[in-house]
Amino acid sequence: RAAAAAAAALPCPPRHLPPAAPCRTGRGEREPLSAPEPRPRQRRAAPPQPAPLPRLGHGPARGVPGLHHRGPRPARPRRRRRHRQPGGRRPPPARQLPQLRQGRALRGPLRRPARPRHLPRRRPPLEVWSLQRKLASYSFSSRSLRRFSGRVLREHLHCRLLPLLDDAAGSGVAFDLQDVLRRCSFDNVCGVAFGVESSTLLELEAGDRRSRRHEAFFAAFDDAVEISFARILHPTTLVWKAMRLANVGSERRMREAIGVIDAYVMGMLEAEQRPRGVPAVDGEGEREQHLLSRFMAALDEESASGSGSELGEMFGSPDAKRRFLRDIVVSFVLAGKDSTSSALTWFFWLLAANPRCERCVHEEVTRTPPGDDAGESEELKGMHYLHAALTEAMRLYPPLPINTRVAAAADVLPDGTTVRAGWFADYSAYAMGRMPRLWGDHCLEFRPERWLKGDRGEFVSTDAARYPVFHAGPRACLGKEMAYVQMKAAAAAVIRRFAVEMVATPASMDAPPPYELGATLRMKGGLHVRIMRRDDHF
Repeated sequence: RAAAAAAAALPCPPRHLPPAAPCRTGRGEREPLSAPEPRPRQRRAAPPQPAPLPRLGHGPARGVPGLHHRGPRPARPRRRRRHRQPGGRRPPPARQLPQLRQGRALRGPLRRPARPRHLPRRRPPLEVWSLQRKLASYSFSSRSLRRFSGRVLREHLHCRLLPLLDDAAGSGVAFDLQDVLRRCSFDNVCGVAFGVESSTLLELEAGDRRSRRHEAFFAAFDDAVEISFARILHPTTLVWKAMRLANVGSERRMREAIGVIDAYVMGMLEAEQRPRGVPAVDGEGEREQHLLSRFMAALDEESASGSGSELGEMFGSPDAKRRFLRDIVVSFVLAGKDSTSSALTWFFWLLAANPRCERCVHEEVTRTPPGDDAGESEELKGMHYLHAALTEAMRLYPPLPINTRVAAAADVLPDGTTVRAGWFADYSAYAMGRMPRLWGDHCLEFRPERWLKGDRGEFVSTDAARYPVFHAGPRACLGKEMAYVQMKAAAAAVIRRFAVEMVATPASMDAPPPYELGATLRMKGGLHVRIMRRDDHF
């Protein structure tokens, strides 16, 4: 063993030289080798690659990772040549696309089913969407919902996220901040939507069926969103439709994920319909209701208003009503699950790449009394620099980088461009946030000051069509204020207590990390950081 260890410790010969041949002594004994023989190099199995397309090979697959980054290139001053896709026409100004009239625009067909199965065929999708929008806007405009969501957010921050980060700061271990933020955001949105104590942020306890149920719901949502976006990358819709018909491959996983989501949400609906005791009330004496209970109450009021009501005519059975509620709540969870966590992930990386901005945010946060980090506090509303930094981060890295609309009927845009029925209109918030003609020559720089005006440095928003992160027009995001409250509360709570440092390489605007091509703009490989308590760091 000692001889073998000594031989193994010797350096290997250079690759361009042949290995030393063994020689023998006159006694016929074999001398030890001067260097070990090189072992055959074992090649690691390459990951599965997408199948090449006829006559195109792997060219389209190689161009997929940088899809969003290539969007602003045609708008640069040195690139004057226009590119037109075969079968398309000259695009109108991108700022006009989100402003299509309410009765003339739909989501792209790849992102929505052709028609919900539980609705009568006489109901077109636009009418279904308008009724859903009416029901959701009624619930989101309630002050009691904002108080309830603030209480849920406060509990998740102070009872789960901050203790977890404090333990990580004490041990000095590195972790993926993006995954932590995704799980915290998912737990928060489930609490607001269903009123349940989701625990994906905490470690699963052995035999805890409730925790495993939430974890399965979280994983099923990830699979469903990933597979839905992968459908767009297929050269034709016949590929994934044939896989769905045969129930194989990714479409089989899609069906299983939808089954898990349906079982979870339907279970919440059945539990909500059971009789309960005295309902809880908030500080102002109003009943605390999560989003699902509010939707059910509003739907019951509309259905009981008479046979001529819009919602009453849509449903012929209680099962159709439950599926309608399921679709609304799932849409809310889908909208809030990864959007805020994606924005916060890029926000913390941008602060690490711009120490001056990080110091400004920390100074503003420390000036604010730490009594209430969430909810309807005036302290959060007064954090103008933090609000501007989050808005600037979403300008450079929008949670939804690209969006698609299809015209349901012919329309004419303000500049005279004619849009015919069935035409697609794509606009990239990622590309629009990096266009010099919209944001100046310093559009690629992280400057929160561009959003601050006046001597007091108050935040001033811009045109929603110029900054389409929360969309514009009739499809503007209803949860915009709630998303800002969640992001500002989480960022203020973390920055006030901890300093965040990158693990791998120092953050630099000249070398941004790659992103994953998906429905939301997530950082590829995660954001691995190490945090320290502020008292220990300074």
